[in-house]
Amino acid sequence: MLAVPNVSEGRDRDIIAALTDACRVPGAAVINAHSDADHNRTVLSIAGTPVGLCDALLGLAASAVSRVDLRWHQGVHPCTGALDVAPIVVLGPDDAPVARAIARAVGERIGYELEVPVFFYGQLATRPELVRPHGVRVYGRERLAEEISSGRLLPDEGPARLHPTAGCVLVGVRPPLI
Repeated sequence: MLAVPNVSEGRDRDIIAALTDACRVPGAAVINAHSDADHNRTVLSIAGTPVGLCDALLGLAASAVSRVDLRWHQGVHPCTGALDVAPIVVLGPDDAPVARAIARAVGERIGYELEVPVFFYGQLATRPELVRPHGVRVYGRERLAEEISSGRLLPDEGPARLHPTAGCVLVGVRPPLI
């Protein structure tokens, strides 16, 4: 199985190293990491067993919540979360059910253990406008907070409010982008 999480930090090498290290758990391996200072974003590729991917993504989310503060974030790529997106990539037709189970488990754990709201996207989208991450990002963090607090847009998991420093996380299932 493969996950390609994107974290809203692409400049501070110490933070990037800590985020990457948080993914190094039994049953998972970081096979690539790419950081971009202009976008202020790091994209990781993590391969592993279903349990390994769950543990790696939860470790990454916890590390991002403790290290990335969106109140000071600046970058050309729009983001709504410290751990911005956490897609599980479906590599073949038999992977889809397992990918959906991993994503649901990760979303539930992030929402309730870390108290960060989670929106499902891609194959797990609960609303048509959330099939792509843009459906949440289009609001921007300030308006997104208003939409959630008013009850017009509720997360799929976790609290019905943005985390004060970590925002929200978009967890999804999707095919490879390339």
